[in-house]
Amino acid sequence: MAVIYLITIALWNETVAAGVIGATGGVVGGALTLFGVKWTIDKQKWDRFLDTSQIQIVNLSEMSTLLSDFINEFSELGNLAPDQHEKRRIVENSIRDRARKIYLLAMNSHSEIFKEVIKLEKEIITEVRNGYYNCESEDSGIKKRIKNCSELVDKRKEELTVLYNSILNNTKAP
Repeated sequence: MAVIYLITIALWNETVAAGVIGATGGVVGGALTLFGVKWTIDKQKWDRFLDTSQIQIVNLSEMSTLLSDFINEFSELGNLAPDQHEKRRIVENSIRDRARKIYLLAMNSHSEIFKEVIKLEKEIITEVRNGYYNCESEDSGIKKRIKNCSELVDKRKEELTVLYNSILNNTKAP
């Protein structure tokens, strides 16, 4: 760079030299600006990831708890006597509410989890509507679907937690 300046000054007049120096300064300044903008955008992406992953981890934990309670509620429904209409209605409403909460939490999580939750919600609503509450058997479709959802949720939560902690332990800026 310095050689270019010396040659320019030695061979041309001051006006040409000033133009070359100005143009070179503009290119260097533009490159530094481009680097700074890229660094800022990357930093914002990491900050956004850290913020959203924290929320996702909490949501996945809540979803895991809600899923584990499903089996208990279905078993409770299956064990109710036919004449316990009020208790049956309360438990059915609780199941519907739980399914809705899981659905809302899944909307902001991994797409694979969301797809599985949609299938689970449809199956739960159908079983509650039809009055079929078999959750005792390991072969029960609803129990398999709940376990599959729980495994997906726990897997994603573990992945996010490991990634989140590794980023926090690395103090370098992205």
